[in-house]
Amino acid sequence: MPSRRFKPSPPDFGPERSDPKCKEFEANNLRHPKNFPAYKHCAPYRAYSKNEEDQPSHHWCYLGEIMVDESSPFCVVLGVKDKDGEYVRVAFYFDDNNSFDYKSVKIGSTIAVMYAEKHNFLDGSYGLRLEHPKFVKIFPCKLETLLRINDDIESETPVDCSQKCKACGKEEHPDEISLLRCSRCLGASYCGKECQMDAWNAGHKRECKVFIAVNDLKRSRDWRSYNIYAEPLEWVAFGQREKSLKARDERLTDPYRVNPEWKDAEPAVSAELQGSFTVTSGELIWGQLASVLEGLVNPAHDQPTPA
Repeated sequence: MPSRRFKPSPPDFGPERSDPKCKEFEANNLRHPKNFPAYKHCAPYRAYSKNEEDQPSHHWCYLGEIMVDESSPFCVVLGVKDKDGEYVRVAFYFDDNNSFDYKSVKIGSTIAVMYAEKHNFLDGSYGLRLEHPKFVKIFPCKLETLLRINDDIESETPVDCSQKCKACGKEEHPDEISLLRCSRCLGASYCGKECQMDAWNAGHKRECKVFIAVNDLKRSRDWRSYNIYAEPLEWVAFGQREKSLKARDERLTDPYRVNPEWKDAEPAVSAELQGSFTVTSGELIWGQLASVLEGLVNPAHDQPTPA
């Protein structure tokens, strides 16, 4: 009988989850050092094959600002700086060049690479070799701006945190001022139309789409999941949503699913019973009990008086 072969656990990398910096930020926070790592904490090259049989240990995304464009007619090559200030080389090796918008690649923008792996090039340099366009996205802003937008979104999340107008800085107060959110990105709050217009002209017009894209990235997958101790994960590209989260959303929006609104429910009205009886001694025997029940159902009948 052939021996049973067990599939090894996917390799882990980056800082430990018990690291204080990992505990400082939520799992979907762009400042989380393990889920949004600098180059030194990315996976080793070819650690994963990105197929259905090989799941990642966890979801991670490299972020780096494009500083230099060294592209040639044969290959797009960039010089990128990550959150730790380290410069690395990023080279595009896409089989289908029509599947990626190269016009979005500009100096001063931020490149995001899902499931980034470290690579040593033949000329002695090191960086990222990009082979899957669906795992690459360009944010039209500097890395510093991207992290600030992340912080703005995070500041809107805690219910016990006072919200501030993004234009004038006024804090929300239930008795004095109630802030309104931008209807497009839901990530910027304002105390009125005037402040909203001022912020729009001052820069939110350019950043609104970035707010939406950052929100999509943060909510597209369960960043807390960990393959070594939990269910196998799946490769989730930009513009996609993890199946488990998608199934959960479908359950919540199922029109055939009855949600009990107990707070608004009308109290049940009990029907008044007809007739009465008293027990003078002993217990009712079955025949007497049947007569009593018949009298309750048909009150027009004469009511029996138990002995």
